[in-house]
Amino acid sequence: MERVYDEAIETKIRHEFSGSKDICYLDHAGATLYSDTQIKNICDDLLSNVYGNPHSLHYSSKQSSDLVDQVRRRILKHFNTSLDEYSLIFTSGATAAIKLLLENFDWQADNENESSFDNESKLYNVDPTLPGAYIYTQSNHTSIVGGREIAKFNQIPFFCLGYNETNELLDTIDFSVNTKTPARSNSIFAYPAQCNFSGKKYPLGWIKKVQNGILDSYGLPKNERRHSKWFCLLDAATFCSTNPLDLSRFTPDFVCISFYKIFGYPTGLGALLVRNTSAYTLKKRYFGGGTVEIALPFQNYHRNRRVLHERFEDGTIPFLSIIALDHGLNTLNRLNLKMCLISHHVFELAKYAAKKLKSLTHWNGAPVVELYADTNYDDIREQGGIVLHTANLRKVYVRTGCFCNLGACQKHLHLSDADLKYYYQAGHVCGDSKDLIDGKPTGSIRISFGYMTTQNDVDKLVDMISESFVEVTPQVIPHKKRIYGKEQMQLSRILLYPIKSCRAMEVRSWQLNSKGLVYDREWMIITSGGICLTQKQEPKLCMICPELNLKQQTLTLRFDTDEDTITIPIDNGSLCTSYDLCESKVCNNVIQAVDCGDEVSGWLSYHLNTIGLRLVRQAKEDMRQLKMSRKHTSDEEETSGKLSLANQAQFLLVNNESIRWLQQLIGQDNDIDVVQGPCGRCQMICIDQKTGEKNRKPLVTLSRALSGKLQFGIYLIRVFSEKDEAEITLKVGDSIQVE
Repeated sequence: MERVYDEAIETKIRHEFSGSKDICYLDHAGATLYSDTQIKNICDDLLSNVYGNPHSLHYSSKQSSDLVDQVRRRILKHFNTSLDEYSLIFTSGATAAIKLLLENFDWQADNENESSFDNESKLYNVDPTLPGAYIYTQSNHTSIVGGREIAKFNQIPFFCLGYNETNELLDTIDFSVNTKTPARSNSIFAYPAQCNFSGKKYPLGWIKKVQNGILDSYGLPKNERRHSKWFCLLDAATFCSTNPLDLSRFTPDFVCISFYKIFGYPTGLGALLVRNTSAYTLKKRYFGGGTVEIALPFQNYHRNRRVLHERFEDGTIPFLSIIALDHGLNTLNRLNLKMCLISHHVFELAKYAAKKLKSLTHWNGAPVVELYADTNYDDIREQGGIVLHTANLRKVYVRTGCFCNLGACQKHLHLSDADLKYYYQAGHVCGDSKDLIDGKPTGSIRISFGYMTTQNDVDKLVDMISESFVEVTPQVIPHKKRIYGKEQMQLSRILLYPIKSCRAMEVRSWQLNSKGLVYDREWMIITSGGICLTQKQEPKLCMICPELNLKQQTLTLRFDTDEDTITIPIDNGSLCTSYDLCESKVCNNVIQAVDCGDEVSGWLSYHLNTIGLRLVRQAKEDMRQLKMSRKHTSDEEETSGKLSLANQAQFLLVNNESIRWLQQLIGQDNDIDVVQGPCGRCQMICIDQKTGEKNRKPLVTLSRALSGKLQFGIYLIRVFSEKDEAEITLKVGDSIQVE
């Protein structure tokens, strides 16, 4: 690939990101990385100074106010503009900026010279015979699409322009607008400077065309016009992370940005940039602390502040986070990085990645990945640093799904509205982990680059895909022998896990209850923040060996082969009191749990070398349910099973023949007991349960052997009837019948 940075810049960058040396981080469109010196300087700044609330009048307050003003000016300078042309309103993010604009936008035509600071807040009723319009594109982020609800509330028609339709309308060279006719309404067109799904850059030249009224007839009968004044909302959140935005050359009326996408830190901070000549359209609907000159509690009387950002920044602004932006800007200067240089760098990375990914083929020449792109990666003006593919990756930090951009996802995956509704009815929602429905992808995998990304990161990604997914020889698919119900199979081993994600306890027989095996995953270890700890975060959990003694009613914990043990009673009443009840989450389910005391907490913290660990037990009152399909149950049986602290089901059944098959594929020199893994599609099967060491070979082998499907074993649940009071015991040697 073409080298963009010189040796000096590359050396500086290598020394600035020590935290990412051992990882391959490729989710910069989600959030870029912060540098070591950047965070150190922020901390030193806060330790050396006292910054007070800007609304106060003492010295530390004045210091905060001055720094915030300085940052405001520096940010505008970063976009090649000034306070004379644009106002910058700090928000909690780009989404909040969009929401603030649309909730306060006056859809009625108004006097451009009217000042809104001395107007009392009021809701403007739109004349339904002269409405404006809210138009957005299919490639817009969900936050822009959601703005239609505000338009709908204000009786403003909204339209979504399809991908081809957008280009056809806005790439028109010749169009005429009658500027002599007074505007009857105000309208907004919103589009992304860069699509956060595919990285496609859209022409900034569209801004002027929109402002000149090129969309004024859209959605109306032929030869009719709205006679509306058009304003452009540019979503620059993704674009600004790696591209220069010159607001002296292109002048959108409103721009939303997100700072953590540019600097990595702080999060929860964005801005709405408002062109001063368009500020009159913002009519304040609400006033908060610091935004008014006077407000009477008994009379309906107040006066807004005269400066736009003071009028719209309700309450105390996040001044410490804003001050941190100063150090983000300093980082780019210190590394001698201009945005045009960053843009060139990430474009070359994207082009290189696309070329490498396209070159991956199976033994028969079939492509390994499918790229979702709107360009051929040959023009930096049209393509940013984002590449998409449908390979299922592990151990590489990427983003999966539709990235809050269903329109672009729909276009690239060739999905109709009916398809999306069907997926939803099948249980798929935005942000979940359902990657396939009926064999079709529900989203993609996005790789995106930042100024600190290297060619080596791309090579690691390509090597991962090549190792896990490329088939170098034809797959031999053996004849599948059908198993009939009359064929006898026997249960050979029973493994239960008293403590979730710790070592298994093997038994010859065990009693069942409504949750499965009695005491199976009844306990779990949580962090000081109440988060469930698993082997994914702490592989040494497999060294903790729980042992249940039903006669003595105790649970004993041993750390591997150490003689140091600790024993707690199984009986809840003898151990815990009412104030020990706590809450945690397992697979997004909030569960009620009982703390097992300080003594066992100290034992766990010592052996796992982590302060604040607690052992908790699922409370008797916790009724976690696992819903089943009714077709698997009879009318007399319950259609839902109770669940312990297990992730998905009560049992995981693994065939011995499958174990032997996988061992042969892996090789006899790898002593890994895959039965220990409690999940069929999880990196935990790569953890040696005797040593806690990771070996990626089982996961890679499964991926290759099963064409990318990381499945091993099947989940089972006991169909339990509350009428069935007889105790049932599961024993090694029990027959299993498959119907």
